[in-house]
Amino acid sequence: MHVHLVHRQPQGLVRRPAVFPGAPADAVARRAEATEGVDRAHVRLPAGKKRSRAGVRVLLEPGAASGPALERLTRGPLDEARAALAPHPLSTRVRMGVRSTRERRAR
Repeated sequence: MHVHLVHRQPQGLVRRPAVFPGAPADAVARRAEATEGVDRAHVRLPAGKKRSRAGVRVLLEPGAASGPALERLTRGPLDEARAALAPHPLSTRVRMGVRSTRERRAR
């Protein structure tokens, strides 16, 4: 989806692309968190004419295997992000961690 803002100028109408940098990243993060084995996800899509790099931090659930979780992320939310940003290529850097099985203490 391409959104354009129209501004009135003395010379006439000027169309400028609207930039909503947080919305696509939040959507990908929500889809990633819905993936089996993923507890939390944070996605960063740099705003610009060509969004070529995505940074993804994923916190896995205790006992979740990283290989299958990465495969599900790649085939699901990250492929959808690539399709949404087409024709620009999207390279992705994924950092994974595992949530501790210990309960957090209240302070």
